[in-house]
Amino acid sequence: MKNVFIILVTVIGMLFLSACGNFGSEAETFNISVNVNPPNAGSVLTSGGDEAGNTVQFFAVPNTGWVFAGWTGSVESFDNPLTFVLENDINLTANFSIFSNNYEYLLLLSDQNSEVELRLGQQPGATDFFDSGVDLESPPPPPGNTLHAWFGGGDRDLLWDYRNAFSPEVIWDLQISGGQQDNLTLTWSRQVEEFNGSLILTDQNGTFETDMTSQNSQSVNAAQAESLQIIYRFEE
Repeated sequence: MKNVFIILVTVIGMLFLSACGNFGSEAETFNISVNVNPPNAGSVLTSGGDEAGNTVQFFAVPNTGWVFAGWTGSVESFDNPLTFVLENDINLTANFSIFSNNYEYLLLLSDQNSEVELRLGQQPGATDFFDSGVDLESPPPPPGNTLHAWFGGGDRDLLWDYRNAFSPEVIWDLQISGGQQDNLTLTWSRQVEEFNGSLILTDQNGTFETDMTSQNSQSVNAAQAESLQIIYRFEE
């Protein structure tokens, strides 16, 4: 009987110690290090904690004038936010680059009898004013009722109008005169090296909006198309 009592006490003691051990144990955690490159370019928001098996998320937030350029370190990705299951120590760097565009749109306005070629875009080295060797001045309007088009609103009329590559918003005023048909057709093609944003064709009254990144033509009524606007806006 005494032996049974001793065995019972021993078993209870072992169970108690085991329970205490489980109660006091802590979940495995990992070290998480997050850096920003360059340091003044943005910040990173994190969620999910540091425990093993947790789903963690990292969201890179660029400061004004910067764009997110990808993750390097333990994970290389362009996903933003970046989400994964935590299984080991993590060392991440959120990389940013200075916002800059480099694109060109070639436009052709026609009325079936004549046509006018124009160009617009944002390019490194261009300014928001006339740049000799980059922009092209428009000739005087042709005689008679011949179709004529140009970019106005500046100190001179332009056929080619390239703007500052760092501008987050640009508005081109497309002026139209003459023409022998009621309906005009504006077509375009683009050459892109770096483009972050949207490009919308509209009129000053906003009666229509055409996404110039997904469409390549627009019919306009000559009587209502004395002035069109092409609007670029930066989008991350």
